[in-house]
Amino acid sequence: MWRLLTNTIGVTRSDNSIDAEGALSIRSHASGVPKVAGSSIALATGADLSSTTVVSVTDSAGTTWQAEVLSATDSAVVFLAPDGIASGIASVSIGGQSGGVLIDTVAPGLYSADGTGQGVARAEAVLIGADGTSTAQPVFVCGAAGGSCVASPLELGAKESDQLLITLRGTGLRGFSGVANVAGRIGGSIAPVVSIGSGSEPGVDQVQLIVPRSLAGAGEVSIVLTVDGQTANVVTIAIQ
Repeated sequence: MWRLLTNTIGVTRSDNSIDAEGALSIRSHASGVPKVAGSSIALATGADLSSTTVVSVTDSAGTTWQAEVLSATDSAVVFLAPDGIASGIASVSIGGQSGGVLIDTVAPGLYSADGTGQGVARAEAVLIGADGTSTAQPVFVCGAAGGSCVASPLELGAKESDQLLITLRGTGLRGFSGVANVAGRIGGSIAPVVSIGSGSEPGVDQVQLIVPRSLAGAGEVSIVLTVDGQTANVVTIAIQ
């Protein structure tokens, strides 16, 4: 347990959320951890939030920003943390409610298929053959009407030269200092990083890894991504 103080607002972290008395709870939209980076997607939850919300963010340097709102309901607002925001504790205000959140250069979070930040990854997989052909494979399947999501077993290909590429969706990654400081492991084995950077949607980042062939038959395995020394929430895939 630890406590952040943003102006006069006491904010307490418990597990993967920030709880503040009479205040907003702000965290990564992907991981649920109470830390975000500039240009990443944040989630604020509270009560009686307007769908025509204005999100005001005051950073540790005293600069106040108006954040871009991506979606809003009475209980949750999804917004982009401002690009260029100073690191440190920031105060987020929506209407008459406020809350604190930690800002860092990177705050790696990976999306899961069910949106909880846990379980099977919200990802895409492509098997690349030696002849250059590519075959897409489903990474997960979800039940109807908000049912649970399960991993779909992925094939590694019959030939040693075949490569299975997995593209993970996340946020808070793009501020990385260099590819040399990005590392991936799948099922405990090193998974080479092919690319990392911003995606086509606001605030969404992508990282592409090569799935080690040594994992053939491993079943469900964890993906551990480390960016500039910070480890993202763990998600999974299944290997046939």
